[in-house]
Amino acid sequence: MAFKLHYDFVSIHPFGDGNGRTSRLLMNFIQSGFNLPLSIVFKQDRMKYINALENARNGEDITLFYKFMYDQYAKFLKKEIAILREKE
Repeated sequence: MAFKLHYDFVSIHPFGDGNGRTSRLLMNFIQSGFNLPLSIVFKQDRMKYINALENARNGEDITLFYKFMYDQYAKFLKKEIAILREKE
């Protein structure tokens, strides 16, 4: 649900600037409401993020965007788990 809202909001592009930031904020608001870890798009993956959005829109296949976001989520969670393991 959070990734769908993110995709839908950024796709309608309601603002002249800040659509990506606002859509990620809304996505994380939903995730926090379900007590889930928040999602991030890694800075080094910014172009992959933009490409995933464009490919999903052009191919009319939102699963392309979902796959990118799931991969980012897994990457973030693995990084956080590694940090916690180092502290043990």
